[in-house]
Amino acid sequence: MATIDFSDEVDASVISKVLRENQIVDTEHYRKLERNQLRVAMFRAIDPNDIAVICGAINYIVGQLL
Repeated sequence: MATIDFSDEVDASVISKVLRENQIVDTEHYRKLERNQLRVAMFRAIDPNDIAVICGAINYIVGQLL
């Protein structure tokens, strides 16, 4: 797993929701540590290019939210 920390003006739960709505499902917002984070699964079977796509999608969503 990897975590991505967001600044306060970005809501990780919104990003996670938009990703799920677009069939990107191996992410989840994570507030257990009281941080505004998104967790991304990076299991061995996941192609590194898929991780790059997820990162690109997150960048795009954040850009649209700000």
